[in-house]
Amino acid sequence: MPAYLIVHADRRGDDPLIEDENLTVEFDAHWVTFSDAAGPCFVAPREGIRAVVRVDPEEDPLHEGPAPQKE
Repeated sequence: MPAYLIVHADRRGDDPLIEDENLTVEFDAHWVTFSDAAGPCFVAPREGIRAVVRVDPEEDPLHEGPAPQKE
């Protein structure tokens, strides 16, 4: 599921994480716009954002591949 961490330029620690199955992000000269299937859902001024980081879930190595079969 797409998820983005929005790192604020001025604050530390209160950075929102936005996630949605159909989430997209668009950057223009002044705004960062996050949209889902219904349309824009979060808009922030670019000057107030230090970074937008894509956060992908970590793969769990214990659950990779098919389960072992009984003999």
